[in-house]
Amino acid sequence: MRAALLLALLVLAPGAASVDASPELLRNGRFDTWSLGGTGPCPDSWRCSLPPAVGAVAPSVRYVSAPLAVALPELAWVQQDVLGQPGLTYTLRFWYQHPQAGHCMAVLRLLFYDAAGEFLERPTDHIMEDVPAWTERVLTATAPPRTAMVRVHLAGGCLADPPGVFLVDNVSLRAA
Repeated sequence: MRAALLLALLVLAPGAASVDASPELLRNGRFDTWSLGGTGPCPDSWRCSLPPAVGAVAPSVRYVSAPLAVALPELAWVQQDVLGQPGLTYTLRFWYQHPQAGHCMAVLRLLFYDAAGEFLERPTDHIMEDVPAWTERVLTATAPPRTAMVRVHLAGGCLADPPGVFLVDNVSLRAA
C-alpha cells in the first residue's frame, strides 16, 4: 500500500522526474571510465577507431555530466554492440557539441545485424551544423525481422584550422 501511494505521489507531483520503464542497454554511456589500449584511450565497453591523421578518440573535460565526455576528431568513431530483438523500437539519445567554428559533421547510426553477423539495416542521422552549446539529439528506429544485434556507431569531427572535434556525452539506448 505504501509503495502504491508513493508511486501515485511521484506521478502526480508537479516537476516529478519521469520514470522510463525500459532498461538502459549501453554500458558506460556517460563515459565515466576509460582504458588505454593499442589505439589510444577508449571508453570502457566501447570500441574506438584507429587514430586518424588529425588525432585519436580522446576523453574531454567539456561534458554534460562529470567526469568526461568523448572527443571525436574527423573520421574517428566509437561504437558498442548490444543484443537486439526484431520488432522492438530502439531509441538512441545523446548530447553533442561542436565547440568551434568550421565545417563540422557527425554521423550517428543504429546498425542492425542478424545472428550470423549479416548486416540488415542502417538508420542514420547526420549533424552538419556548428553547435556551440550542448544539445540533445534522438534517433529512433524499429529493428527489422531477424535482428539479433544492434550497434550504436558515433563518428565525426570538424575540419577547421586547427582541426576540431565533435563532443558526445550521456549516450543512452533503450528499447520498447
